[in-house]
Amino acid sequence: MRDEKKEALRKTLLAWRGALDPAWRASANAAAVAHLLSHAWLGQAERVALYCAIRGELDPAPLLAPLWQMGKILYLPRLEAGASQIRFARHQQGEVWQRGPFGIPQPGPDRAQIEPGAVDLMLVPLVGFDAQGGRLGYGGGFYDRTLAGQRPKLLVGLGFAGQQVEHLPRADHDIPLDAVVTETGWCFFGEGYGTR
Repeated sequence: MRDEKKEALRKTLLAWRGALDPAWRASANAAAVAHLLSHAWLGQAERVALYCAIRGELDPAPLLAPLWQMGKILYLPRLEAGASQIRFARHQQGEVWQRGPFGIPQPGPDRAQIEPGAVDLMLVPLVGFDAQGGRLGYGGGFYDRTLAGQRPKLLVGLGFAGQQVEHLPRADHDIPLDAVVTETGWCFFGEGYGTR
């Protein structure tokens, strides 16, 4: 059963994101990418998982080339039809993606996979977030189920600052974020993450 407060927030935040001016969105996206690339912690992350942006999400695609140049091993989500959890498949430079169950581009089925707990830095999309590290997604629960008991070393949401709300209702199964990166910079939750 879906939480009515979450549903209302989701509807409001998706409408806000969908109405963003394209020029402002592009500028904010570039600023967020620059903030992520400038953090010292990125240098320590060998295995990085990203996502393919849909529905106006902040797009991590501009990170691909710089991360490859830094020698990172990159992974993207892969979802099989009818599956309840995401798999993370290795993404090679120049690889042609396939369309997944929801029309989201993803690596092919022959790509090597990694367990989430072995990922150094995982970037995840979001519909909303709060100052306690709460993350609001689309309501399918795929990331929460996938990451239960096997968190990456650093779980970071990517979004726009306007997607922050005062408080998100949180269930026991909701996986909190370690940080969020927006066009205004990094926001770390908990102690010690800002210095890693």
